[in-house]
Amino acid sequence: IKQDVAAALLLFDHINRKGFEGNTVLEGFAEFLRNLMVSKDAKAAQLLDVLEGMQQRYADTAHGLSLAYLIGALNIVSESSIHYRDVNNKRLHVELCLIKLCYLQQAIELTADANNQLVKKRRISGPVVFKTKEVAPIFGITAAAAEASLTIQTPRQVPKTQVPTTASEI
Repeated sequence: IKQDVAAALLLFDHINRKGFEGNTVLEGFAEFLRNLMVSKDAKAAQLLDVLEGMQQRYADTAHGLSLAYLIGALNIVSESSIHYRDVNNKRLHVELCLIKLCYLQQAIELTADANNQLVKKRRISGPVVFKTKEVAPIFGITAAAAEASLTIQTPRQVPKTQVPTTASEI
């Protein structure tokens, strides 16, 4: 939540040095996120399979998080867990997952529009402007001649043959 990538990577390194593999970390974190999501609703809190004293801690932690964040984080961790066995550099894979989680809040951040209505933040709000540069002609071809050679030629009209439609025309 604090978007502290260095602290997240150092924490993973500390956990990894204690002998926990990346897939164990991902699966444990996915379960943690699921428990937080379940804790957001008092009715669903009975689905928690944790120690009695931990239920209140989950509820307190979940209170400060949006449901959109929890669903997004669970999606990121779940995808990383699914693809974990297929990657060659497993440590980098887990670290990339943690980096995505650090910046997830920015991705789902809301902003107010002109009517003070909450809308999703847009990456690009208008047309993208780019600068063009005229290219010099190659081998002495003038720009008009080059443009003329690039025009699309329409095929010449070929007369259609008439297909007989009745038995008497055959």
